[in-house]
Amino acid sequence: MKNILNKIHSDVRLSTPFYGVISSLFATALWNYSWSALTWLGDYSFGLLKGFIDSRFVKAATLESTNYSYFLIILIFIVIGIGWFEISARVKNNLKSTQDNTKVDGQSDSSKIDIPIWAPKAFLAIRMIVSLFLLSGLLFIAGEVTVLNAINDFKQHVRIITPYVTREQKDMIISNWSQMRSLEDYNKVYEKLLTVAEENNLKLYKNRAY
Repeated sequence: MKNILNKIHSDVRLSTPFYGVISSLFATALWNYSWSALTWLGDYSFGLLKGFIDSRFVKAATLESTNYSYFLIILIFIVIGIGWFEISARVKNNLKSTQDNTKVDGQSDSSKIDIPIWAPKAFLAIRMIVSLFLLSGLLFIAGEVTVLNAINDFKQHVRIITPYVTREQKDMIISNWSQMRSLEDYNKVYEKLLTVAEENNLKLYKNRAY
């Protein structure tokens, strides 16, 4: 097999049609299966996002606002984010400075510390991992903001409609909220709230404490 490949590489008349056939087969396979792969990846990603959003409304169903730990998490996230960007910038500048001072023959300047050839790639991998970590932290904070806004809005809206509904109606709305397990359940609860508001010419103001 190795001899055959060497012969193909050494003869242009063989290598051109050989790689042409390989490229055609690869392009055909990519055309036939890429849509299925992209569809599966899109559905999977959408499922993860939908599950995360639904989990925030499940948390909001408890009507227990996030305590001071939420603000502590934001503070830690900001400190880590600023610290990482500062460290990342310095390391990147040091690597760039070392590469700029490398001589033409590949030997590093004696006044500079030799950096392994794998160091830039390892640093790039670390940057990607930390960036994903920071993005997940930002997504978590956004989810907590959603929980806080949903709970505070609901409490305020229930207080607004209380004089215009019976005790049983109010208890039913709160019960439906407490059973909430998805964004669809949240919308159903608000359909009832909006119906009461429209019948009594009420405005359900948003609470933007957070």
